[in-house]
Amino acid sequence: MSASSPIIVPKPVVTTPGKFDLRDYQIEGVEFLRKMKRAGIGDAPGMGKTAQATYAAEEPVLVICPNYLVPQWVAWLQSQGKDVKAATGSISERMKVLEDGAAWLVCNVEMLSTYAEWFEATANRKRFRTIIFDESHHLKSHKGKRAKTAVKLAKDCEYVFILSATFIKREVDDLFMQFRILHPDIFTSYWKFVGLYCVVDEGYFGTQILGPKKSQLPHLQELMNTLVLVRNYEDVGRSLPPTIERVTPIVLQPAARALYDDVVKHWRLLDEQGELEYFTNYMSIMHLLRQHLTGAIKADAVAELIADEDQKTAIFSWYKNTAWEIGAKLGDKCNIVTGDVNAALRREIAVESGKHVSATISSLGEGVNGLEVETRRAIFAEEDWTPGTNYQVLSRVVRERAEHNEEPVLIDYLVCEKTIDEVIHRTSKDRAATAKQVVKAALYL
Repeated sequence: MSASSPIIVPKPVVTTPGKFDLRDYQIEGVEFLRKMKRAGIGDAPGMGKTAQATYAAEEPVLVICPNYLVPQWVAWLQSQGKDVKAATGSISERMKVLEDGAAWLVCNVEMLSTYAEWFEATANRKRFRTIIFDESHHLKSHKGKRAKTAVKLAKDCEYVFILSATFIKREVDDLFMQFRILHPDIFTSYWKFVGLYCVVDEGYFGTQILGPKKSQLPHLQELMNTLVLVRNYEDVGRSLPPTIERVTPIVLQPAARALYDDVVKHWRLLDEQGELEYFTNYMSIMHLLRQHLTGAIKADAVAELIADEDQKTAIFSWYKNTAWEIGAKLGDKCNIVTGDVNAALRREIAVESGKHVSATISSLGEGVNGLEVETRRAIFAEEDWTPGTNYQVLSRVVRERAEHNEEPVLIDYLVCEKTIDEVIHRTSKDRAATAKQVVKAALYL
């Protein structure tokens, strides 16, 4: 079974009750899930993973998804005439929904921790014929309570589907718990998986994943193709608008330059003395460098780039304070979306007609569609250092449009010259480095 060898099925085989007809590739996805029973769909954002899982499922069905996707799942299932309930509200209200049940029950992923005892009870585990884990990369931690509960919950279920456009968020070990949810009797040991597929660094404070073993990449790809059907728009004959990408350099003012350089000198000295070899938390060093390149530095550059343009622009930041600074700089012409904004309101705020949106990458990376309706421009004031996260948030803007409207999407990346920004931009484009390598490259620019 592989993504390059699609299942051939008669057409059409699957249609909804007069409300939604699946495309050919979605029919293929439905048949893949039905045949495999415990498998995943990793199609690009906007290609309809939700619909494929819905029409492959056998009732009763439990949907586990991030909290902000709960109302979207409920609205979708209601539109398809499904009997659906969502476990929301107070503890007593959630327990009532769990106990009463429905043909389709939707819960947020956090409940796998807070209601673990209920989900792990044998009687409750056997209530569902299908379990769908949407945005399953939220269950990638092999130490996390949510992921461990998910494994127990899904163990005896007939159909188990995982959905994500980015199964790997940082390193290939992200796959282990997601695959363990599907096949707990095969994927039994995290460290065995890591030993087989990952290059590791045994430091003073423990093991750090440095990347995949190149010799094992063909086998890993074969494993992916067996368990997960992954396609992009081109694979299925659909098209995305063209993009024009450019890097806009920012020259730091003398005071900001001096402050940043002082931080670099501190960590470079430690590295030259060999002390960084005993330091495993390179993400914290990355943060210490990046925090001197946030806020007003990026807000001023965004304001200058946009000037008096009326064209709706989506501006993405890694740090919340940068998103707020940009929003304040642009004033009434811009809405702000961060993790502080209620998940149910994020889309409504982000897509408001005629207004720019300044958002953190994490707040718009998943589940917020509709930005592409007016938006032909995106600005990354800051990037995530891993490409998967940037890809997901950019997919909110670069989406399939009507045939008569194929204007290119202009994408600007703001990069402070001679800083870690340059390294992160290179890394986020090709995923060629670990956090340790990013930091060390930034120290010796």
